[in-house]
Amino acid sequence: MRCAASRRLRSDVSDARLEVTDTLGRRVVRVEKPVFAIGRRTESDLRVVSSDVSRDHAEIVRHGDGYIVRDRSSRYGTFVNGDGVTERALAHGDRIRLGRSGGADVGKVVVYFAAH
Repeated sequence: MRCAASRRLRSDVSDARLEVTDTLGRRVVRVEKPVFAIGRRTESDLRVVSSDVSRDHAEIVRHGDGYIVRDRSSRYGTFVNGDGVTERALAHGDRIRLGRSGGADVGKVVVYFAAH
């Protein structure tokens, strides 16, 4: 896993959102908490139902003037723009994938980070 925290997001952090595509279809979710939990648990801020996603898979954390994504020791990993990460600063347009990349898109979770 790679960790890079050098990139910073320069925008209004209150307008951060995730454009999520998964088995439920496509939806937009606002990141409105300082620590935004992602996983299979019903208590997660973003609940994702997929066998590739752990109960407590990842979190997006407000950090200064931007956000970072952290893997929470998930079974199949968290990826940003194709790179496996344990922690990484997010920038507008980053693609976050939860779980394995497998051949089929069934169960694949893709999240685009956006802030304006």
